Amino acid sequence: MSTTEVEVVLDPVEASIEALLLMGKEHGYVTWEGMNKILPDEAVSPDKLEMIMLRLDEAGVQTLDEAEAQVLDAKRKTSRSARRKGAAVKEEEAAAPAPRVAPKLAEV
Repeated sequence: MSTTEVEVVLDPVEASIEALLLMGKEHGYVTWEGMNKILPDEAVSPDKLEMIMLRLDEAGVQTLDEAEAQVLDAKRKTSRSARRKGAAVKEEEAAAPAPRVAPKLAEV
């Protein structure tokens, strides 16, 4: 290794916490199942779990079970679809020509 290269070595627990934080920031949550898959065995001590939960909470990441995550994702998808439909209607209204009104004939 040259003197200009820097090697950063994270312990397995810290590396998995970083992965959870990235996943949580992307989705807004992590699932308990996801945490179980990502966290190494040495992260299951009460002290380390408390520290992990605190870091997730500080980052604004919710911890959900799989069913809660599916409900949240479905709500988000529905909300995005409704916003897209609303935007499409507004675009159509803006692109539509103004209705023509026939001028009234003056009484003679």
